[in-house]
Amino acid sequence: MLIPGEGGVGKSKIIQTITEDFCSNGVGHILAKAAYTGIAASLIDGKTLHVIAQIPVNGHEQSQKTVRKLAAFWKNKSYLIIDEKSMVSRIFFARLSAYVAKGKALTGESDSNKPFGGVNVILSGDFHQFPPVAGSRNAPLFWPCDSSKDSTEELLG
Repeated sequence: MLIPGEGGVGKSKIIQTITEDFCSNGVGHILAKAAYTGIAASLIDGKTLHVIAQIPVNGHEQSQKTVRKLAAFWKNKSYLIIDEKSMVSRIFFARLSAYVAKGKALTGESDSNKPFGGVNVILSGDFHQFPPVAGSRNAPLFWPCDSSKDSTEELLG
């Protein structure tokens, strides 16, 4: 699902309302909220994307402790709201999906071959705001794919 709109139209209010609805129905525990940066995540009372997926920032493999934390976080989660979608590159989006799928598979709740392990994803933001933090000109999610030039991760993202 997408929640598009320029700054100031109420996307954060929609996220707040979704959160309140989940909590009032007693299922707040199945919702995860995140954004690429800590400031953006704090505005929706969420976590960073690196934290929810336990993505190593140094390029190394996840430790067993990290894998256990990943599985514990994704146990019983069914929904993920990603705010400030414009800051997420295609490569990072593919990696995020793979790590979330791994976390869900470790809990035995999902097949790791499904995008995001079967978690329902809601993207919020405005593609005309902040570009991906690191990456090339063709890094944004909205950039058209070129199967002759793009990497597998870029095509997946």
